[in-house]
Amino acid sequence: MKKSTLILLSLIAFELAYAQPITVNISMTMNARPVANISNWAIRNDVLMLTASPTAIGPYPGKVKINSTIKTADGATVAVTDMQLAKEQRLAPFTVTTFYAKDVVDMQAMVFTGSYQNKLNRTGKLAAGNYQIIVHLDSVNSPIKLSNEVTKLFFLSATQLPVLMMPADGATLKADAAQTAITFRWTPVSPKPAENVRYHVQVFEVLDYQTPMQALRSNMPLLDKEVIGSTQYIWQPQLSFIDSTHKKFIWTIQSFDYLGQIITGETANGEGRSEARTFIIGGMKNKRPEKETGKTEPEN
Repeated sequence: MKKSTLILLSLIAFELAYAQPITVNISMTMNARPVANISNWAIRNDVLMLTASPTAIGPYPGKVKINSTIKTADGATVAVTDMQLAKEQRLAPFTVTTFYAKDVVDMQAMVFTGSYQNKLNRTGKLAAGNYQIIVHLDSVNSPIKLSNEVTKLFFLSATQLPVLMMPADGATLKADAAQTAITFRWTPVSPKPAENVRYHVQVFEVLDYQTPMQALRSNMPLLDKEVIGSTQYIWQPQLSFIDSTHKKFIWTIQSFDYLGQIITGETANGEGRSEARTFIIGGMKNKRPEKETGKTEPEN
């Protein structure tokens, strides 16, 4: 009897703790389609904004901890805040305090579950799909909820890296024309980021004893050009070694965001490279023989 009474009293105390008057009102706005790379949320103020203001009930706490949970649309837990690691946040008295993604989704305090953590480690992103984030404020010293709870839905798109369009895979270019100009075209990163993507066009020669991928991994690039925002580049190679033989090349695009960080897309290699393509530059046209003049050698 005594033991059951203690358990009952403990449950009542816990319920009373969470029944404390809410002393902070919070509201949150969130981009319904934030950048896919969740590890970049900390450097952007356009992902979400949380505002906290005092209520008329009870003392206004000087410090709080932000308690955030990310779930899938159907309620499966993706990540929770480890409240032991959560930072103490100061609330300004008699005014509104604003927090951003770096505070609400603190990557140093968020604990991601299983496959979500693995995906995050490889690509910096969660799988594409619909998610929800649930946020409230807690006391810094105990799990007492000090605010109302807010929930926002958001969608993460799968990032598609460029597809190489021109030269077409396996195309043969005429040598005399290629010496003057080779036009490279590709599709943009999708969905299109707010800032310009920095594309790196790279071309490698494939030597006779190499496979195309060996050339890409081991050779120095003949071309390594950064193109900002555009999806076309015209190269004027002037390749002096193109003579009467066919030469094979492999080309690829590496994509970077405006800060210079790799856009990995859904590829597992983490290099932000598009699927590579090859092309061939054919031999130079044979020179025409000199026209006969009709003259004959004088007889001796």
